[in-house]
Amino acid sequence: IVDKNGNRHFREVVIVVGRKNGKAVSIETEIPTPNGFVKMRDVHEGDYVFGSDGKPTKVLYESPIFHKPMYMVEFEDGSKIKASEDHLWSVQTKNTRRLKTYEPKTARTRFAFNKIEGDYIVLSTKDMANDFARVRKDGKGIEYKYRVPMAEPVEYEVKDLPIEPYLLGVWLGDGESNGQSITTDGKDKEELVRHLSASTRYSLITKQKSSDIKRGSNVHTVIVDWHEKGYNQSSKCNDSFRTHLKELDLLNNKHIPDMYMLGSIEQRYELLQGLMDTDGFCSKAGECEFIQKNYRLAEQVKELCESLGIKASIKVKE
Repeated sequence: IVDKNGNRHFREVVIVVGRKNGKAVSIETEIPTPNGFVKMRDVHEGDYVFGSDGKPTKVLYESPIFHKPMYMVEFEDGSKIKASEDHLWSVQTKNTRRLKTYEPKTARTRFAFNKIEGDYIVLSTKDMANDFARVRKDGKGIEYKYRVPMAEPVEYEVKDLPIEPYLLGVWLGDGESNGQSITTDGKDKEELVRHLSASTRYSLITKQKSSDIKRGSNVHTVIVDWHEKGYNQSSKCNDSFRTHLKELDLLNNKHIPDMYMLGSIEQRYELLQGLMDTDGFCSKAGECEFIQKNYRLAEQVKELCESLGIKASIKVKE
């Protein structure tokens, strides 16, 4: 600010700007909200979105739409986001975990290097663009330099679900596509039945086909019965397991219904437990896998994990 002679009016100026100001992403970005994912362009003042703590957070202000140079940022799990070159990120590197101070050689905006809680620093997209990955010394793939913190599990409200989440997870993994039967190995039968009995209102019947017995197979079938425990079988049952599978459009169409993807943290964990108890695997090192030929279901399991604060990625192999 100068006068008519070009002289400055002030020696110093203080600019006050709200924290996290200017973190621009594409208006097509999908934002998690208590009602499911919504595009950024459709989020307005007074709406609620999920914060990094997993809790619903009220939108207090909506900025005007503006145009900036953008980058496509891809994460290790395959997800992508369009962010502006000056978008600020809280990131962690091997150096920030070791050193008290950190300032990359490629840095352009020195103001950004404020150390924050948990050995994270703040960098812009542009700062990281040419300094984000390198070939591992052992030659086994790419090592990524920057890490962003995982969000906490998102806190959807408890849903009134027609089928218990654990039972649905087990059926999605090892259930008959057009019926209420679940196939299991004899070694797992007792444990599976015990977990199912504790989690469902339906009666369970276990049996082994005569053909499997003759050929020495240890395959067993668990049938989720048509009626609830203690149900008077002389009356018609409109609340059978198969009826609910049909109502949810799951027969010959295995997937996770939306209401289950938006269930509470506990309900989503129970669903994941059922899925892992059937098509899951855990190595001695503690690495977990879910193996599934249904790609749509695999994608949903990945999203389910992410909603619980668990990093997951998909690998395709024959």
